[in-house]
Formats: sequence, structure tokens, C-alpha cells
Amino acid sequence: MQWSQKFGLGAVAALLLCTMSPVFAGVQHDRVVSTNPSDSVPMVLDGAGVFGIATVGGTTVAGGSFTQVRQRNGTTLNRTNIFAFDSAGAVSTTFQPNIALRVWDIIPAGDGVSVYIGGQFNNVNGAGGTSRVARVNVNTGQVMSTFRSPGFDNIVTDLELANGRLYVGGYFKNAGGQPHVGLVALNPTTGALTDHLDPITFTDVYRDSPNAMIPTGNRGVGVEKFSMTPDGSRLVAIGNFRTVSGQSRVQVAMINTSGAQAALTDWSTTRFSPACHQNFPTYTLAIDFSPDGQYFVIGTGGAFFGGAATGVLCDTNTRWETNRSGPNQEPTWVNYLAGDTTNAIHATGSAVYIGGHFRWVNSAFVGDRRGPGSVDRKGMAALDPRNGLPLNWIAGKLPLRWGVMRFVSTAEGLWVAHDGDTLGNETTGRMGLLPRASGRLLPADNTGSLPGNAYLGGAQGNDNLFRTSLTGTSATSTTQVNNGGVDWSSARGAFMTDGRLYTGWADGTLTRRSFNGTTLGAPTTVDLHDLTAFSADLANIRGMWFDRVTGRMYYTIGGQNQLYYRYFTPDSSTVGGVRFTVPNTGTGIDWGRVTGGFLANGRLYYGSNIDGALRSVQWQDNGPSGGLPTGASTVISGPAVDGRNWGSGTLFLQAP
Repeated sequence: MQWSQKFGLGAVAALLLCTMSPVFAGVQHDRVVSTNPSDSVPMVLDGAGVFGIATVGGTTVAGGSFTQVRQRNGTTLNRTNIFAFDSAGAVSTTFQPNIALRVWDIIPAGDGVSVYIGGQFNNVNGAGGTSRVARVNVNTGQVMSTFRSPGFDNIVTDLELANGRLYVGGYFKNAGGQPHVGLVALNPTTGALTDHLDPITFTDVYRDSPNAMIPTGNRGVGVEKFSMTPDGSRLVAIGNFRTVSGQSRVQVAMINTSGAQAALTDWSTTRFSPACHQNFPTYTLAIDFSPDGQYFVIGTGGAFFGGAATGVLCDTNTRWETNRSGPNQEPTWVNYLAGDTTNAIHATGSAVYIGGHFRWVNSAFVGDRRGPGSVDRKGMAALDPRNGLPLNWIAGKLPLRWGVMRFVSTAEGLWVAHDGDTLGNETTGRMGLLPRASGRLLPADNTGSLPGNAYLGGAQGNDNLFRTSLTGTSATSTTQVNNGGVDWSSARGAFMTDGRLYTGWADGTLTRRSFNGTTLGAPTTVDLHDLTAFSADLANIRGMWFDRVTGRMYYTIGGQNQLYYRYFTPDSSTVGGVRFTVPNTGTGIDWGRVTGGFLANGRLYYGSNIDGALRSVQWQDNGPSGGLPTGASTVISGPAVDGRNWGSGTLFLQAP
């Protein structure tokens, strides 16, 4: 099974998935991109950096705040705030719009020859009808005069083309001389204001911070960023506001944009209500929908505010499910960043890319230093969409400065607009392209199925390893196999993915090794990143299994009638910093007596030291919310059935 199928994305093309939709949402990738940046992209040498990138045909346009660009042949050119270049990296000599102030965003106009640009500028080329938003020909740099901006009294930060409209977000209070706060929809051909978003009003600043630390500054009520589902039916806005259309929506609101006029949905959360650092007018700084529209991810700043101990979502990444409704929504997962900011997010299907000035991920307990579970990632990371843990992808952006301004995915790869000097340990200037073609396909995380072979090691306190063939409803044969020189009596739970066996041990370590059903490879100790709480758990674990759908490692502890889980990502062998307890679903299972288990064919198979039996129970797949055992258990094997005893030892299912 391919990686993307784990997220319900359907069949994967051999090389690339492309989302065809009314929204320009980037291109869905079937792999993580390379960490080795392209050597042909021109270098932006100075200024606050690149803030927006768009590719139209064979031309890429980059905008931001800068004055100099260097081609890879060494030629340095003067280009102020915007420039264009071809696929070979040659900077255009004909595309030289005159833009005096920062460009915040650029998107394709959909006609193959022009882009929309939004930002802080008062005009482009001195032309009228180009205040804060303009449409520019990518070949000539000339303004498309058929499109005239209505004019905005403050900056435009974000653009989306969807539903036959150009959506514009920012910190303006007036557009076209009329009150329009933070978000409007324009006619994409003429630039005229439409009434589509008239029912949506943003009011009440989240915070009035005179010493704002974020690039947008302290500009009052407004939209920092927004993102839309690929079908254009939902828009989620984040920013400096507390009330939307008269309803409490603190820093985040979901809007139904499927009709002629938009409407505020009943989706709401209070998780962004608590305050963070005083110098952040809003700490919601980044957002992006997944290519299939099933979820969106929000990135925040705000400084460390207790992490997992308080649950306040300062300096975090959080995943939210689109199809949920009503008040008091909770995130599917939270990635804590040790008190450092995320300012760009992009979901490509295979990964959620985050950028900022963070130094660690999976760091839920301390601020501004490495803590239990902290994994080093400098300025950029690729997260597992299932659980928010880091993938084995290291393409750091340095120096950290403010961070990454925007990610854009194309068929060629992932564009990174930022304010640093290097990507992937190479000098790139303030932008770069991480190629898709030389990227890496992620493992399928195959956990096995039945009929298949279950293994039991260390039963009755010995170091033997036995293989039992299971049909799903019965055991058919048992054979002793080579134990690989392993003291199985010291094992404390195990599971397999993709031919790798993960095993917990009495000394509090976790190892992985290859196993093909007969031969055990040499063990490698998994780096727990000083997660001593999990080491303590490992010494007492009795059963352990992995749910590939949600990226969760479930386990039981002897004498404790609770089922626990931590997030786990096999690609990087990273264990989640926070331990969770599964609600009791009334199955009657005494988890403190469960000695081992595995998931197969939609059921949990588990041994118990109450009577030595192997049982199965339906494992209810609740999607991203996680699986739960439900219903009555059925005895599959045991002393009273076939003479086999599953009441002790380490149980796992072979996973090729």
C-alpha cells in the first residue's frame, strides 16, 4: 500500500499526483522532495527576503523585499522587490516592473501569461488601478490594464483564485473607498469588488501590540493568512480578530464559500483564545489545507507558554479536520516547537512542510532549549501528516532570522521563499527549489495481515522464539525458530513495519532490526531524544502494536488497566513526546493483563495472562481521531482451545 493511501487519498500516479481544482493550491507530491536544492535558481542577495513565488509556463516570478539578484553565472543584477527568470535560471531582461514597496504574495492568473501580485505597494509602474493588488504580464512586466484594483488602505498579505473570484486578504479596513475589513472577493477579470464576502465582517482586535514582532506589524484588525479547500467550498482565515459576523471566532474562522454569498460556518474553537507573548498582535501566522481538503494545519508564534503542561497553542503546529462542525473543536495533533515560531506551512499529501525560526520539533515540555523528545530541525521540517512527528528529512534554512515566508509546490518540486542565505547546507540566497524528481518515496508502513505468521518470544521466561500460523479465526501450526541469539525474556513488547522489528526492552531501550521471518538482523538502538518517561514505560510494557492509519504506537503496562499510546513515525523512528490514554470503551478488556497484541484485518489480536488465550476484538477505525477496540472479544487460540499459551512473552505479527 502506498503512503498516500494511508490518508484516504486514493490511487497514486506512478510519479506525481496533481490536484485539479478551482483553487490554485499547489501540486500534490507522492514523495518528500530532495534536500539538495537546485543549482540553477538565481540568488536573492539582500533585504527582508522573498515572500511570494509563482510559476507560469516556463517563467517563475518571485517577489518580496530586496534590491539585488545574482544569476548562477555570477552576474549581479539590480531588481527591486520583484523579478522573473526562466527554467534555466536566466533572469528576464524584459520583466522589470517598478514596485517601490514589498510584494507579499504572487499567484498565477490562470491565463498562462500573467500573475496577480499583492502587497504593500501603492502602484506598479506608476499606473492607476494598481494599489496593493495588480495583474502583470510575466513576459513584459507590463500591467494588464483590463484589471484595476479597487484600491486598499493597508497591506494585502494573501491571494487565492477560486470559484471565479480573486480572494484578497490582509490588514486593510477599506477597499474601493468602502468599509471592507481583512477579506474581499474581486472579479478576476476587471478587479471590481463583488458582494460575495459582504456577509463576513471581522471586528475586535485580538491584541493591540505597540511593539509588534511579526513582519505585518501592528495594523489592527485583519487577516494574516487564509487558505481554501481545493473545491473552493471552505475558507479558513487566521489573524488579528476576535469576532466574525457577530460571532466569537478568536484568531481563526471557517467560512462557507460555496454559494453566491459566503457564510460563517458553526465551526469554532477556543484553543487560540489564551494569550501568548505580548508583542504578537496575532500568534496565528501560517495555514494551509491538504491537497484533498480533508484537513488544514495552523502554525503559530507567541513564545513558550507551558507547552503540553498548559495546552496553550503558542509556538505549535496543529492539524484540524475540515468535516467537523460545531463549537469547541480540538486539534487532531499538536507539534510543540520549544517556544519558537512557525511562519509558513504547506501540505503536499506526503508531508506537511513547516518553516520558521524554530530549532527543535516534538518538543512539548521546555522553551528555548532542548528538552525530552526534542528532535533537531533548523528552520524547516517535514512532518508526518498523520501525527505531526518529523520525517527523516533535514534541509535546514540558515541563518534562522524570522523564517520561511512561503512554500509553493509545483511539478518540479517545493519552492521555498525565505530570509536566509542557505538551504540544505548550500548557499542559495533568499529562495530555493527543492526538486521532487530526486526526492524520496516514503515507506508504506506495512504492518502485516492475516492469514500470516505471529511470533511469540520469551514465553514462560525463556529465550525461545516460536512462529504460529494464524488464519484470523484459528491457529494452524506452531514451530520453534532460531531466536537470533536474542534474550527474548528481556523483551517488553514488539511490532513490525516493512520488514523491521521494533522491540522494547527491560532496560528502557527501544531497538529496530530487520526480520524476514527466519533471520534477525543486527539491532540498532532508537534515539529516544532523552524521553525518559517513555524509557520508564518501556521497562514495564507488556503489549505493543502500531496503527499505521494514525501513526500511533499503542501499549499496555503490567498492572495498569489502561491502554496508552504515543505517536510514532517509522520513517524517522521518532517517538512522540506526549503520552495519551485511550478512553475506556466498555470492552471488558483488562489492559493490565494484556501481554501482547497486533492489528490485522480491522481487528486487534491480543494475549492475556488471565487464561493464556489469544483473542480478537473489532478495532474501530475513527480516522484521524484514532482507533478504538469495540464490541465483544472472540477467543482464537489458547490452552482450552488448542493447548497453546499466549499468556506471557512478546507477541508480534510478521510484516514483510
